[in-house]
Amino acid sequence: MIVQLSGPTGSGKSTAANVLHDVGFSIIRERYANSSPMPNTTTFQSYSFQIQKGIMVSRLESLCAIKGTSLVVIDRSVDEDFHVFCRLFHLIGLLNDEQILELFKLYSRVKRKFPQPDRVFFFSAPRDALRERLCKRGEGKLILDTIDLQLDLYREWRQSAPLSFIDLDTSRLSLDECRAFMRGAINA
Repeated sequence: MIVQLSGPTGSGKSTAANVLHDVGFSIIRERYANSSPMPNTTTFQSYSFQIQKGIMVSRLESLCAIKGTSLVVIDRSVDEDFHVFCRLFHLIGLLNDEQILELFKLYSRVKRKFPQPDRVFFFSAPRDALRERLCKRGEGKLILDTIDLQLDLYREWRQSAPLSFIDLDTSRLSLDECRAFMRGAINA
């Protein structure tokens, strides 16, 4: 069974991935060392292309490392990497046209290697709840300043994605409730 966890930064995907890991799932998540945005936007400009490229490559490496595993959870998809985050960085000027084209080519190659998920969960929470969580986590100014654009790009992606989403609003969900929901949903 392949489960994909999608949704904006701070929505609870990684928490849910850890819940599934506790019941035997292997996790595919970004393993790129510099994936956290720099707190200073100008510093981040010089790294954004390499970071986005590294994130997509790390997902492919994670997939290869768990080949043959029957229980897999994808903590944010390569689709989201490109259609939300690469586009976001392009729209705000942190990726140029040449870089976005190169990232699209990489995305296309990586995407072909990924199997279709059996279930896709979309985690969400109101903007203010996301901002509060991101502040508590110490996320950089760039993520906080672009959360509205991120949410808009997620809406666009969801409308065009050929996936059937199981929606989960995590704004008032406790860890125990998340655990119970995920266990019930994968056994359904």
